[in-house]
Amino acid sequence: NTTSTGAWTFRPDTVFVGLGVLSFAFVCQHSAFIIAGSLPRARQQWPQVTKIGLSACGMLALVNGIAGFISYGDDTEGNILNNLGTDTTAKVARAMLGTTMIFVYPLESFVAR
Repeated sequence: NTTSTGAWTFRPDTVFVGLGVLSFAFVCQHSAFIIAGSLPRARQQWPQVTKIGLSACGMLALVNGIAGFISYGDDTEGNILNNLGTDTTAKVARAMLGTTMIFVYPLESFVAR
């Protein structure tokens, strides 16, 4: 039950995996106004902070994506941690991701106050 168009393959059974990844990728975007307001010279510093932050995130995503595809090829899962198996490295990576998600909630509460 897949649809292929050139190099892209659409698998309806994994749509919700992709939506989950995208929803966590953008969880802190509404914190931008608070961060901008905390800068002493927000108008001068915000463009630089934005460029550096987005460039760093883009490079990390690119490096991780390329490394995952080189390592697993067409067998790459929607959640790359699913490719790692059950060894100690995989458990550490999952624990680090879980820890990151735990710290999302205080950020959300800070914005809501």
